[in-house]
Amino acid sequence: MTVHKINGHTIHVSHDYPPIPIRSFDWSAVLDDYDGAPDAGPQLVGTGATEQEAIDDLLCQIEDYQAGYEADEAADRKREEQRDAAAEQELDDGPYNDYSEGRW
Repeated sequence: MTVHKINGHTIHVSHDYPPIPIRSFDWSAVLDDYDGAPDAGPQLVGTGATEQEAIDDLLCQIEDYQAGYEADEAADRKREEQRDAAAEQELDDGPYNDYSEGRW
């Protein structure tokens, strides 16, 4: 197993050589905190025919995951802003604030 430090990530790369005729899975790359448990968060595994392909695949997966996470965060913020705006509008339009017609 080889260890690389790339973009602040510690990446472990191994030559697996599975017993299949396709060589595109000979190498695998994982982050330092990889344990394979499904409940441990994102468990990304890069694969490739060469060590560099496996690393590149893992880095690409990391970018995709981070982009998705950032998009989720932005969507959550937007939903919260919309919910707050709707609650404010409801307060403004509610029966307790309708003084124009003399109602309480």
